[in-house]
Amino acid sequence: MSTIIYRNCAEAQRSCKNRFFYFFIFSLFTFHFSFAQTISLDECYNTAAEHYPTASQTNLYLQIADLQSKNLQTAFLPQVQLNGQAIYQSQTVTVPINIPGVDIPEQNHDQYKVTVDASQLIYDGRLVKKQNEILQLNSQVQQQQVQVDLYKVRDMVLQAYFNVLLLNQQKEILLLQKNTLDKKLQQVNSGIKFGTVLQSQADIISAQKISIDQSITEIDANRDAAIQILNLLTGNQFSSSTTFSLPSPFTNDNAALGARPELTLFSLQQKNLSLQSDLSHNKRLPKLSAFGQGGYGRPGYNIFDNTFQPFFTVGLKLNWNILGWNTANHESEIYSLNTQIIQKQQETFVIGTDMQSIQQNADINKYKKLLEYDAQLVTLRKSIATTIENQLENGTATATDYVIEQNNATQAELNLKIHQLQLLQAEMKLKNTRGY
Repeated sequence: MSTIIYRNCAEAQRSCKNRFFYFFIFSLFTFHFSFAQTISLDECYNTAAEHYPTASQTNLYLQIADLQSKNLQTAFLPQVQLNGQAIYQSQTVTVPINIPGVDIPEQNHDQYKVTVDASQLIYDGRLVKKQNEILQLNSQVQQQQVQVDLYKVRDMVLQAYFNVLLLNQQKEILLLQKNTLDKKLQQVNSGIKFGTVLQSQADIISAQKISIDQSITEIDANRDAAIQILNLLTGNQFSSSTTFSLPSPFTNDNAALGARPELTLFSLQQKNLSLQSDLSHNKRLPKLSAFGQGGYGRPGYNIFDNTFQPFFTVGLKLNWNILGWNTANHESEIYSLNTQIIQKQQETFVIGTDMQSIQQNADINKYKKLLEYDAQLVTLRKSIATTIENQLENGTATATDYVIEQNNATQAELNLKIHQLQLLQAEMKLKNTRGY
């Protein structure tokens, strides 16, 4: 008896553990899909800006600039060189006079010398500082160019995102139409059963359902392709179960461009040219350095002493290019002309974005007008479809008439939904163009 009780308790315990395990797995599954399967357009923008391969260039440019800056700073560190020399001369210096009682030694034809040469830059006319400023600004220009390139990715993300939205909307409308046909087919089949409706009427509706299934199959394939493109752009793992939320509408009340990365790039490029113009003047400033040489060899500084001996020299060195032949002014003029070129490029960019904005605003106004007609058409088509449906039930209309009017009503509603999304897409395009 006790064995049976123990066995029952053990089975009950295992059953509780199994239920708890399945409940835990179900909870995790529910938690994951309730929080991780909704995405917005802005989130896609942000993840694409981080994931797209171009984004990694920013960090690479930073590393390059840091290494180049370290190299520049070595200009103010002592420079030391080890030099060695062994030579044989066909002739040596001799004194072409004879002095009685004085033995003037001759130089050896073989000579040897090992030296250590050191120099220390004291003043460079702020050349290194200016070069470092240009280096850092060049890095900013390169990083900003990355932002310009990444901004173009937004258009690809926008296109793929709205392709998914449009296809989802088309599928939703078609599924509603199919559901309506299913209900009507049940009524027609009921009439066939009692002999009041011909089989051909049911076949017409069934054929229309097959056509809808074909359209849904095409939509699913195209939607999966659009989702895969989004996955490539963003690095995410979206699926057909992911909910893609609608972005908020955008109204452009400000005619000025917003935070377009191209404008920042133009500004940095102009500042870079200004620094380079300053650098051309710094190159002409005097430069002061200390130097020294120590060595061991034969002969030393006394060329008549043929023994190996140490020697050294220390001193200061001044370099100043007094006659620049107006090259600095010419370089300044070149940089000024390049600045004007960048200004013209900026003006061209602004004109181009204004032209895009004009077309996009025209599209927005077009879709708003179309939506007014769509609303009227949906009301009329639904009314006509309802009338034909009643006539079909009364035997005064055929299934063909019913299917045609159902298609017209579905197409009208589909046009309404599509134009709503196209209006929203045009607003998002305008938002990107204006940099908001």
